[in-house]
Amino acid sequence: MHNINNKSNYTEEYHLNGKPNNIVELYNELKKQILKIGEIIFIIPRQKYIAYKVSNNFKGTFVNITFQKSGIELNLCFGKDSYGNFKRKYQNNDMIKRWNDKYNYCVMYLKKNNELDKIIPLIKECYEIRKRDLKK
Repeated sequence: MHNINNKSNYTEEYHLNGKPNNIVELYNELKKQILKIGEIIFIIPRQKYIAYKVSNNFKGTFVNITFQKSGIELNLCFGKDSYGNFKRKYQNNDMIKRWNDKYNYCVMYLKKNNELDKIIPLIKECYEIRKRDLKK
């Protein structure tokens, strides 16, 4: 089950409006691959980003997506307990552009479809971490 929670006025279309076709196509392929990761994923468009969650609560976010002029920014979210291990494991990954130690996430940029093969496994790992954390 994939649920687009639209309690606000914001939609995926709101975020994609006016974006170049290559960015829209890239997002659609990214979305398709993210939705293959798990059975229950919530897509929650917010004012400045689109959140993908394992549950419909604050702790369930595993990736936030924002749109840039030339690509897509992804904030991969981990629980506080898992952040350190994830950071050690991927410290030298060239796809990760920066780490946010205060809020336990890393930032990646997606510009081409061929980068999806490097990014999707990390998103999947974040999904599994957040799913596991919710069971605690």
